[in-house]
Amino acid sequence: MDILAQLMDSVGMNPLVSAQNNLQGEWGIRFPGTSCAGFHVVQRGNCFLRLPRSGAVTRVEKDDMIFVAPEVEHILSSEEGNPARPLSEFLVDKENDALKSSKSDGQITTLLCGAYNFDVKPVHPFFTQLPEIIHFPSNDVSAQHPMHSVLRLLSAELERPGEQPGDSVIIKRLIDVMFCYILRQWMETHPKQGESWIHAFYDDYLRRPIVAIHEDPAHDWSVDELASRASLSRAAFSQRFKNFVNDTPINYLAKVRVQKAMMLLHQTEQSIEAIASQVGYSTGFALSKAFKRINGVSPKQFRTSGEV
Repeated sequence: MDILAQLMDSVGMNPLVSAQNNLQGEWGIRFPGTSCAGFHVVQRGNCFLRLPRSGAVTRVEKDDMIFVAPEVEHILSSEEGNPARPLSEFLVDKENDALKSSKSDGQITTLLCGAYNFDVKPVHPFFTQLPEIIHFPSNDVSAQHPMHSVLRLLSAELERPGEQPGDSVIIKRLIDVMFCYILRQWMETHPKQGESWIHAFYDDYLRRPIVAIHEDPAHDWSVDELASRASLSRAAFSQRFKNFVNDTPINYLAKVRVQKAMMLLHQTEQSIEAIASQVGYSTGFALSKAFKRINGVSPKQFRTSGEV
């Protein structure tokens, strides 16, 4: 099972915007913390990334990539202490999607940026445990890595926006591919230790029951059955799952089911009873109880409010 694809489908990740911009002289851009995730690639020059909330500063070199999780306000600037203006002030071209370049002399920095919108709020621990910033230094990702090929194609499309048939579709697809590579690279290089879903997913014992849950969340899974998939006793499985995921197997199952229910509520007009049967609950009341415990609102409130 391609669990990464399933996770992305479960939250409805969609490319939202992309731009390639040249910035010269002294500059600073403040990106607001929104519900979107995004990435920045420095194609020429270098810059600094600063997190106002923590004060952390990262120098970003040529060909480095930065992934930014949702709700993370951040600043990109030519120098560490430069004043930063809101992103909205830099959106000045006729389509309102290009960053304003300084007319000053000095080093030119070329940024390629992309953003992803979530159709529904992620509740799965894979997304909630993503770090605020993931920095991929250029020397950690070889020039032969597929990400570089995608970046070259995306850059070529953005250099001539609107000039070729189908370019908007191609740009969106390339951003989709880029996000997959970003998440895959993080999964492969993230330390497989501590309380994290990634640690559990790569564990020889826990991977099988986790995949089983995602393959068939509507199944009436019991702890004993999941423990059997792990080739562990019930007690050993429960303790190992808790140690790795910081959650119980049954509560994890509920999150997978509720995430799927959120997408069905968002995408369809099916009744809550019908959705409940699809995601593994015997009644709409049972789904509503789990849904409100995890999301803080009922399925009906979620659907009518349009909350994502």
